[in-house]
Amino acid sequence: MSTERYKELKKNTIIIAVSNIGSKAMIFLLAPLYSFFLSPEAYGISDIITASIGLFVPFICLDIYEATFRYANDETYDKRNVVCTSLWISFPGLLVCILTAVIAAVFGKWEIAITSSFVALTAINMILSQFLRGLKEIKVFGLSGIINAIALSVASIVLVVCLKLGFKGWALAYFTGLLCSCVYLTIKSGVLGFLTVDNISKKYAADFLCYCIPLIPTAAMWWIMNASDRYIIGMTLGAGAAGIYAVSNKIPAILSAFERVFYQAWQTTSIETSKEKEKAGAIYSEVFNNYFVFLSVGVLGLLVIGKQMIIALFDKAYHNAWTCLAILIVSVMVHALAGNVGTLYSTYKYTKGAFYSSLSGSVTNICLNLFFIPRFGIMGAAVATLIGYLVTFIYRVIDVRKLITLKYDKKKLFLYTALIVFQVVFFYTDGLPAFLIRLIIFLGAMISSRKLLFRIIAK
Repeated sequence: MSTERYKELKKNTIIIAVSNIGSKAMIFLLAPLYSFFLSPEAYGISDIITASIGLFVPFICLDIYEATFRYANDETYDKRNVVCTSLWISFPGLLVCILTAVIAAVFGKWEIAITSSFVALTAINMILSQFLRGLKEIKVFGLSGIINAIALSVASIVLVVCLKLGFKGWALAYFTGLLCSCVYLTIKSGVLGFLTVDNISKKYAADFLCYCIPLIPTAAMWWIMNASDRYIIGMTLGAGAAGIYAVSNKIPAILSAFERVFYQAWQTTSIETSKEKEKAGAIYSEVFNNYFVFLSVGVLGLLVIGKQMIIALFDKAYHNAWTCLAILIVSVMVHALAGNVGTLYSTYKYTKGAFYSSLSGSVTNICLNLFFIPRFGIMGAAVATLIGYLVTFIYRVIDVRKLITLKYDKKKLFLYTALIVFQVVFFYTDGLPAFLIRLIIFLGAMISSRKLLFRIIAK
């Protein structure tokens, strides 16, 4: 990989990491706090609401924020027209959300009112943040996440801990975080200064919709793999089980935070890399192989301490969450690898491939969820998630060959995959010897990958 591209990727990764990991750390620390002040049932409902946002936002705004980012990155498009057209396309959906929230509140349907208001604010946040990221305003983009997390944390302490408002306190705190982030992004983007009809382009709208409409079902498919299990668990096992499953996802969320950081940084660098046609294949291959190693080391580390973290951090009512932890941690890694390969669809504007690959995984996931969860409980949901991600990943590895040739380091793939399999086996083995074996495997992987880490940092 060229030194210039490595420096760009490293710069973007560091900036996004400082902001995202800082904000994710604050949100992660709230999870055990909520476990002491919310019942498993209330925790389960809050998790289902936040999961629902991921489903509704792409439909409400037609997934337009994906086009906002991609075309704000394109030098041939006027930046003001890009964001104004994006907001114009999303306006009908936002209006539906606001009216739904008001009507639901009048009739006392607070879960619907809360979800609708969250969806509207999240959609606006996504459009403005992706616009700024497309303009390479990475610091502003990252800081918006920190503002959201700080506002959420402060409001949670006041409303949930001090005032003991329970579920209502959580909802108000979540709303506060989104609102503060939205206000910040509005100010920094300066959108209010040029949000006029004259800056809305019908040509841009046509281009955007052609680009992002195929991504709407893709987003829905990813949601099915990420969150449909919450609904099925809630319907078949109860909200309490959904709450426990929500906690089991908190430790894998640590790896997800790093995944998201890299994905956002790499998505920006990937577009620039595609312009270097002779070197692109080698660069993409090297990034994938290195990414695989780092994810593997992260998985091995979490499998050493994951169970202890659940027991130490969360109320005893949630301690059974550790049982499906190993499968969910590995699932995050497979999801990250699928996302890494999937950036090629966005880079080369081949969004149909993103749809079909996600469809294959989501159909697999929903079928397995319906079969596994009633029989095996939350462990069945975890296994279904892992298999769904694997199907998507394998599909993409095969499908992107039509776009570019990737060369995989088969020795590293085999070695680290074998280590992860052994680590999972010993995760479910009780006793000190099993813990020490897991620790040795992790340390061995750290030592073997140290040169790679230092080489990348040096570049």
